[in-house]
Amino acid sequence: MSSEGSLDDSLIDSWYWNAIVPPPVYFEDYTVLKRLHQTPNSKVFLVTETETDDRYILKVVDKAACSETQLSRALDEQWVLGRVCTNVQFTSLVRSWHDRKHFYFVLVYYPRTLADTLCGPAFDVCRPRVYAIGIFSALQVLHEHHVIHRDLTSFNVFLREDGQVVLGGLARCKIFSKDSKGDEPVEGSFLTMDEEPLSASDMVEYMSPERLAGEAYSFESDLWSVGVILYRMVVGQLPFRGNTIDEVRKSISEDELVFPEEKDIDRATEDFIRRLLCPDISQRMTEIDTIKWHPYFRFTDWDSIAKRKTISPWRPWVSSYPVLRHPQSFIEITPGDSYDEGEDPYPDFTCDNTGPLHPSTESLYPEVYRNMPSTFYGPLCASPRSISSAGFSAFTSQQMVEC
Repeated sequence: MSSEGSLDDSLIDSWYWNAIVPPPVYFEDYTVLKRLHQTPNSKVFLVTETETDDRYILKVVDKAACSETQLSRALDEQWVLGRVCTNVQFTSLVRSWHDRKHFYFVLVYYPRTLADTLCGPAFDVCRPRVYAIGIFSALQVLHEHHVIHRDLTSFNVFLREDGQVVLGGLARCKIFSKDSKGDEPVEGSFLTMDEEPLSASDMVEYMSPERLAGEAYSFESDLWSVGVILYRMVVGQLPFRGNTIDEVRKSISEDELVFPEEKDIDRATEDFIRRLLCPDISQRMTEIDTIKWHPYFRFTDWDSIAKRKTISPWRPWVSSYPVLRHPQSFIEITPGDSYDEGEDPYPDFTCDNTGPLHPSTESLYPEVYRNMPSTFYGPLCASPRSISSAGFSAFTSQQMVEC
């Protein structure tokens, strides 16, 4: 320290230059603990950083195994993570770099997903609403930046150790424009179609009917997926099911959206989910600014929950047992050669977001967390059963959606 209460100039310079000129990072800087997931062109590992022993997620994308579309997706994912998903609502990109063989993503590690939590005891009335606000608020940021998530499932909603919801799984996102948000949309410019046919590995149970039908779709497709997740949290099962894409498509078009009587689901909750899961897009709720005024959220402090200013009473269970290391021969990752100066085809891909204010280092500054408002979710989430029928009339003059 150069003087009491001030930082050493060399430390400030280090932070500054790390942000402007990222230091070289190599695969050898991380120790692989286990492989978590694998696709034909990528592998996802749980790793520890060699110097700090902190746990991270390392995603390795094999360039040679990628089609042009998949290469474009990897670049888009890095762009969205590095320039759009930079707040507490998303999984945090710590570092990214690449060599002649692979793209590398280092992300903050979250030990639990919403899918893991759904395997446990049934949720209370308040919890699905709080999680829904967390998902909607993250989607609103993406949509304002002209980005569709396209792979929104309970497996891509993560829970931090403090119980807060964060959105991840952006490998299939679609970017309409990399300009700053707020531009007036051009007619027809915010419609897209899947570049590749859907396969059995896709989570088709969460996909909108227009997407399953092979039609063009837009931001409202993400909101359908939230409706599926919310139904799953409230009812305890998926609303539409099938073993094949055709069976799921048939279930959506022919099966009635049923709310079991034994679940005793209140009117506001049922109406809200029906509005999200309406196959007719013209009847579906498609604007998040409108969604937040639905009676389902009437007694909920949307802004506080969306900005993660409240303290969650629902902490995910995290194992205290150490993760056993797999033999390195099991990993089967051989880093490629680095590019020579001036030869890098994707110079903007390399970034380093580590620093004193990055979400991944939040635990190092507990005084910031202690000074946050000590508001709990409970008082912010009154039961929707107290909503009168006048509350529905104020929301819309139409009758409840039957679709």
